[in-house]
Amino acid sequence: MKLGIEYVYGVHPSKCFGLTIGLDVLLPPKKCPLDCAWCPLGKTVEKTRTPIGQAPNLSKIIEELRELYEQNPLIAKKIYVWGFGDPLLIGKMPEVVATLEAENLADKVIIHTSGLLLPLHLSSRFFDQVDEVVIPFEWTSETRIGFGWEQTVSVSTFLQILADFNKKYPGKIGLEITVFKFASSLTPSLDSLREIVNQARRVGVEKVYLKTVNRHVNDRIHSVNPGLIAEYAQMFEDNGIKPVVCAESVNFEVGVRKQGLIRLVYNHILRKPLSFRELKTIYGDNGVISAENLVSMKKAVKTTWEREVYYRGVI
Repeated sequence: MKLGIEYVYGVHPSKCFGLTIGLDVLLPPKKCPLDCAWCPLGKTVEKTRTPIGQAPNLSKIIEELRELYEQNPLIAKKIYVWGFGDPLLIGKMPEVVATLEAENLADKVIIHTSGLLLPLHLSSRFFDQVDEVVIPFEWTSETRIGFGWEQTVSVSTFLQILADFNKKYPGKIGLEITVFKFASSLTPSLDSLREIVNQARRVGVEKVYLKTVNRHVNDRIHSVNPGLIAEYAQMFEDNGIKPVVCAESVNFEVGVRKQGLIRLVYNHILRKPLSFRELKTIYGDNGVISAENLVSMKKAVKTTWEREVYYRGVI
């Protein structure tokens, strides 16, 4: 069986955003200005801030989304644009979002981006059609070295980019802070968190998402206790910034249906490794069977991490 890499990669029960439909406009290899150590996709292959000429196949995106909706009519049309890198590297990203709206394929669009490429699109009306822009935000003096920051860009420049965007589109930025243990060291530390809070106040944002790593990235990175996330959240609240703690599991009726389910499962775990429990919750028993078949086909590997078995897709 030939398994193609598709743009739409599954219905994902996000602890931050609820049920979302993943849309990857870049496709492999991973291209991004950053190389975040906690990214489930692993290392960035092409680290760049230069827009690429690659244009996604809009007809194929429409076809894949319509097929998913037709077979699962109760799924909310909440599109989470993220995948093999920063989607804003795509110069035609405004056309993608305009197509989603014109074809009635999205009730809500969330874009996950490094933030460094926001100026490329500020002159257009692109972000009028985007509901939220989510940006990883833990680039303190402690974490910039060794955790994937783009060293040619100063943090002051980065903060100014976000402040300018927030001024033009108030309320659309959600800063994402991932708290984890790296080789037993807490990241970000309490001192780093104070620096992050001050940076967030400088940008003027209203909301931050606080979460821990909840799937296998590598053997040196592990999750932290939810109580610590709550403590970190309090620091933001004390400084007038609304914290959203991404901790609650999403209620989800078992069994996304799709002809050729193995393709959907493959594309999902290619972007986000899923545990046995998640696979069964999202796709039912057939999802687990599909994942096991992918392992047999050498299109996925199984890893035990924090007492759970995870399936990761491979190319």
